[in-house]
Amino acid sequence: MYPVLDYAVSSPYYEWFRRRYAGFAGQERFGAETHDGIRHIWDLYMPDVARRLEPDAAPLRAATLTGLAPACLIMAEHDILRGEGEDYVRCLREAGVAAESYCYSGQIHGFFHMFSVMDDAQDAVGRAAGALRRAFA
Repeated sequence: MYPVLDYAVSSPYYEWFRRRYAGFAGQERFGAETHDGIRHIWDLYMPDVARRLEPDAAPLRAATLTGLAPACLIMAEHDILRGEGEDYVRCLREAGVAAESYCYSGQIHGFFHMFSVMDDAQDAVGRAAGALRRAFA
């Protein structure tokens, strides 16, 4: 679900998100605060800046994705992580890895956990569970 796949805090997609979502949901600095939040999370997750580029921390930077297990990525339209998720699905498929991809229109990061109140979340949980059943069959 909306994975962090690259230390790409200066990527064109992140910059686009910052501008596009400047006033999202009536919050003047939504895009900037989300962007700053990702930077802060990286500071906590991987304090050693040099290690942020290693494939174990940033799978999109792996030399190859060939041979990985099938993947199911759930993304949200209004999520700063959507761009790297889309890139990862493309790279997985180019490497011959079976990859399902679902991007939920109108949704934000965190919607997956609202399955008791949202149809999209219920659908996403069902798709993720189905992908796991198929992978372990």
